[in-house]
Amino acid sequence: MRLNDIGIIIFQTIEEIPKYYSNIEVDIFSVMPNHIHLIICIVGADPCVRPIKNGQTRGFAPTEKQLSLPQIIQRFKSLTTKKCIDGVKQNILIPFENRIWQRNYYEHIIRNEKSYDEIYSYIESNPSTWGRDMNNPKNIAKRA
Repeated sequence: MRLNDIGIIIFQTIEEIPKYYSNIEVDIFSVMPNHIHLIICIVGADPCVRPIKNGQTRGFAPTEKQLSLPQIIQRFKSLTTKKCIDGVKQNILIPFENRIWQRNYYEHIIRNEKSYDEIYSYIESNPSTWGRDMNNPKNIAKRA
């Protein structure tokens, strides 16, 4: 997937999440032209015991204040929006008319290794299937 300037900002911000939040891990992510996919784990949150490839699980962490998923998403959306607005103000990005993010988001709690593997594979292969993706504007137009 070739990213535009806003896509690069989103990509870089996702990569930075674990640097700022020690209890957050990003397992995999994909920045698509009009949406993103990611698997995040809130380490130490009950019952967030994420399977890893060898079938083992990650241990529980820190006693520091834990962020909830809505807090993480809200902070991520706010930060990326601010970075994009700053880019426009500095004449680095071209002005955009619409919002960068939709109002809500879709979440799914991964409860077992089979589900984890299926979702991981979907995210990993999503860029290569963009031409058939239901979120691709070309396909939305065909359905209408």
